[in-house]
Amino acid sequence: MAKTKILLLSDNNDKIKNVDELINKNAYELYFEKDEEDCLKFLKDMAPEVIIIDIDISNTDLRFLPKKITSARDGIIAIVLSKDDNIPQEILRWADAFLVGDVSSKMLTATINSNLRNKLSYNLLAETNKNNTKSLYTLKVLYNISSEFAATLEKDKLIELMMEGINRSLDFDLCYVLSFNNDNKPVLIVHSKYTLSDELCASLKDHACINYNNLFKNKKAPYEINVENIIFEKHIKSDIDCHTFSIYRYDNMFSQISSGENFFGLVEIYKENGFTSTDVEIFRTIIQQVSMPLKNAFLYQEINETNKKLKKLEKIKSEFISIVSHELRTPLTVIKGMVDNIKRFFTLPEKMHPAIDTISRNIKRLSGIINDLLDISKIEAGKMDYKFAVTTIDDTIKAVQSTLQGLANDKNIKIITDIQDVGVKVFADIDRVDQILVNLVNNAIKFTPNDRTITISAYVKDASELHNEIFEDVLDVLSGKYLVVCVHDEGVGIAKENLKHVFDRFEQIENSLTREAGGTGLGLSIARQLLEAHNGAIWCDSELEKGSDFYFALPVSTDKSNFLIANKQRINQAKVHNDKFATIVVSAENEIIENLLNEENLIHKKYLNNSYKETDGSTTTLTMAILDADRNFAKLFKQKIDDTMVNNKTRYPKCDIMYSYTIYPEVGN
Repeated sequence: MAKTKILLLSDNNDKIKNVDELINKNAYELYFEKDEEDCLKFLKDMAPEVIIIDIDISNTDLRFLPKKITSARDGIIAIVLSKDDNIPQEILRWADAFLVGDVSSKMLTATINSNLRNKLSYNLLAETNKNNTKSLYTLKVLYNISSEFAATLEKDKLIELMMEGINRSLDFDLCYVLSFNNDNKPVLIVHSKYTLSDELCASLKDHACINYNNLFKNKKAPYEINVENIIFEKHIKSDIDCHTFSIYRYDNMFSQISSGENFFGLVEIYKENGFTSTDVEIFRTIIQQVSMPLKNAFLYQEINETNKKLKKLEKIKSEFISIVSHELRTPLTVIKGMVDNIKRFFTLPEKMHPAIDTISRNIKRLSGIINDLLDISKIEAGKMDYKFAVTTIDDTIKAVQSTLQGLANDKNIKIITDIQDVGVKVFADIDRVDQILVNLVNNAIKFTPNDRTITISAYVKDASELHNEIFEDVLDVLSGKYLVVCVHDEGVGIAKENLKHVFDRFEQIENSLTREAGGTGLGLSIARQLLEAHNGAIWCDSELEKGSDFYFALPVSTDKSNFLIANKQRINQAKVHNDKFATIVVSAENEIIENLLNEENLIHKKYLNNSYKETDGSTTTLTMAILDADRNFAKLFKQKIDDTMVNNKTRYPKCDIMYSYTIYPEVGN
């Protein structure tokens, strides 16, 4: 066992001799120096564990001695010999032990051993703290990377996070991952501390292929790969050195990235200093952590690809329906014209009248089907035209009553109206409202037996007063005042379990009267989507054999409701035509908003024409819809507001302005 080295700093021969006699020669090696310069040189060259300082040494400034000794040999144990307790403050604050007066061998040995044990304990504690700190850092890395894994569904991002986590926790020299891109092509991603030689790059490709093929030696590999079709991607930290084939002599760890039967790739890391058992556990943990998010990412990719295909098929279907409908409309119009001419200009035998009437009815029926198909294709494509205006629907209700009463007379059905709130203003496309109401009354006539009554009523209700258990999700989003129109019939009714589906496309509740009435099953779906464009709603109540109540609600005209409806249409048009369109919201104290409005050229009238203000307590919010605006415009607009505030601090005291914007068709905040 190596002896502990002790240096004695003293120029007193008697003290040197005395300490030499007291030292246990079996445990310690004693050296001595008589001046400061030789002492410091010895400390650097021989690195003793203990220094004994004679406080009475001459030619040495004890005030600066601690700093010099520490610089020459950090962590050394300092023991001071003194004949009394008159010791300089600098030495008192720095030294580890003091021996005053006559010293025995036992006292000196005990003092040295005690301080050596303390130093050992301190070093062990420091090492433990170092290991604990490293463990805490590693745990933090694992926790953070686990959170980051959960926050993304992008395969490339997950692989990048995995490599970052491995590097932060294990500090590799080189790491490669063999994974597969969205086209299932193999990608070899290499992260290296230093530059890679060309030969090593080629070798890594070979190495990855061999590892991959070995994984699937006894079963079919999920992907076919070879050196030629591998996409090589490298990331280098520094070019101060170059990795060559010597990297293969480093310690390494290898793993496949998989979850159950799902294979996502493989990873291998190299490190010049060997890996510990803890490193192995960390490596495995990170690979396990990334496997499940990668599985989700692959599923997400499959869903996205499926959705793209479905959207493409939906678009093809809509275009097909539109083309076929237009193609059918042309010959049908010709046929209708000919039948009308026959009726007008020819006197037909009595027995021909039923045939001509049948032709006319079927032409009308086909026209209705074609119009429904055209409407649904326009709505789905976002190309339905709306002409919104502030209007009333009283005359529309009466016109629908008058128009359809003739059809109702064939079944001796009476249509009555009950307009409880006359002259209520709504912001609507009156032709579309007419279309909705005609559809509802037409259905009521179809499904109502002879000699009954249909009632069209209209009244104003607050959204909080509208309740329906089955259509709760539709009504809960409404707020404010609504004009509610109800079409009540005394018909066959609808079973409760079928009510939720009556507004679905191509939905017709199966019964004998339905089959007799016919139709596309699109009318109520079209009505629902037309009302969504109006920020309204449609719902129904019914009971078998007792009749049905079909309701639709339109927002009562206000600046806010009108703005929101118009803004929705502008957004849809921007998306269809890929135009830029911005909605900008500015909130501040009432007087500040008013002042901003009055600033010359700050908010142009063009913007105010498409805006509305609402006040809540001491705050006013101004919302503007700006056509042909992109993200840069919105940012410049904000800058203009900020500059106005800064340049006119007297008019605008310190205040908070809330500012946000949304850009269509792309979205930004």
